[in-house]
Amino acid sequence: MSLLLSALVLSSIFAIIHVVSKGEWVGLGDAKILFLIGLVLGYPLGFISFLFSVWTAALTGIGLMMFGKANRKTALPFGSFLAGVSIIIIIFQNEIQKITNQFL
Repeated sequence: MSLLLSALVLSSIFAIIHVVSKGEWVGLGDAKILFLIGLVLGYPLGFISFLFSVWTAALTGIGLMMFGKANRKTALPFGSFLAGVSIIIIIFQNEIQKITNQFL
């Protein structure tokens, strides 16, 4: 039940953003990927995956702008960041859970 709740919470955030922006800010595919991430990883790993994906995408965007390869209007495929970070979290799941258990 907690896996389903995590999936619904994660995907609803992006689904609401998709509806409000009429698909310009975030695609519906991102919400679908987040649903799967929440269903597979649950709490707190799903939320950690989402947070690190946002940070990775932001740092990549900043780096691309610094080197003149992108501007503020350039679209970054966020699903790639979600998938990549989630794979890394699945690989290092035991180590990450040891760290999160100290804080929770």
